[in-house]
Amino acid sequence: MCGIFGSIAEDRVNIADLKVLANHARQRGKDSSGLISHDLHKYIIDKADYDINKLINKNQDKLRSKILLGHSRLITNGLSDNQPVIKNNIAVIHNGIIV
Repeated sequence: MCGIFGSIAEDRVNIADLKVLANHARQRGKDSSGLISHDLHKYIIDKADYDINKLINKNQDKLRSKILLGHSRLITNGLSDNQPVIKNNIAVIHNGIIV
């Protein structure tokens, strides 16, 4: 199982609010995590094979976006399958299998 969360703000996402959402999502899995944000030019993606709270704390200096989305799950096939995924400048966070 996995949990998906996110926040959109006028100026910058509030990290404290993001952590509240992350804690709800982590109930669906604590082994693997991912974050995606966007600056003016590109997506910024961070993935880890550890808890979402640790990932947020480790990357607080990079989390200065108007949009932040996150993913928390039980580890299944290792970090290579972790989300968010990006291909051809399209970023996706999903709960299921995309074929």
